[in-house]
Amino acid sequence: MQLHLRLTFAVFLCALFLITGCDKEDTFKNPADVGFNVGMNPQGIAPSDDLTFFDGYVILHRFTLIGKRAVGEDFEFSRTFPNGLKVPFYNNLTFEDLNFELPQGTYTNLTVRFETRSSSLPGVFVEGNYDYNNPLKPSSTVHLAWNAAKTFEVAVQRPTGSNDFVLSETKQELAQIIFQPKRWFVNVTELMLENASFVTTPSQEQIMTIDQVTNIAIFTAIDSEIGGALSATL
Repeated sequence: MQLHLRLTFAVFLCALFLITGCDKEDTFKNPADVGFNVGMNPQGIAPSDDLTFFDGYVILHRFTLIGKRAVGEDFEFSRTFPNGLKVPFYNNLTFEDLNFELPQGTYTNLTVRFETRSSSLPGVFVEGNYDYNNPLKPSSTVHLAWNAAKTFEVAVQRPTGSNDFVLSETKQELAQIIFQPKRWFVNVTELMLENASFVTTPSQEQIMTIDQVTNIAIFTAIDSEIGGALSATL
């Protein structure tokens, strides 16, 4: 009789352990809703305070999330947009295609990787304005354009700068990915901007285009900085 009771109790403990373990495993697999958006911070240090930015967009070809958790399996999710997903930098919209159900739990790292592709339409475009030192010279509208494929990668952080955070199925999160175009000009001098070429439209608007074929020296300088001056905050 005692042996039977011991066996029954042992079986009960084993079953309880398995159920508890499964519950914990299922908990770590439960999804948390996380949305992503892409924007632009026009502030920062530039070669001249007369260089300002106010608009732009990115056209996403692929968007990838790479997650590492304290408990639970690492993962990598990707979405591809064959026709491109155009995300304006200034908008109050959230894009359903950039909403993900991620495993909940304590994260030690969540990396976002997104790509544009080569196209006649710029995959990254920023619009701004430059006021010349000569007050008699009309200001130029500035167009920064990347037509070649670009890949960006950034770790998601809390506002404190920590890479560690918790995702819960009970709380929806929004991560803001921010470009900082003024910081791209760290190696550009004011003289380079003053002497940059521009075209004048029939309506007498001056447009200074900075891309792979126009104002190449400036483009080369900012192209090397565009990926570094990127943040993602949850």
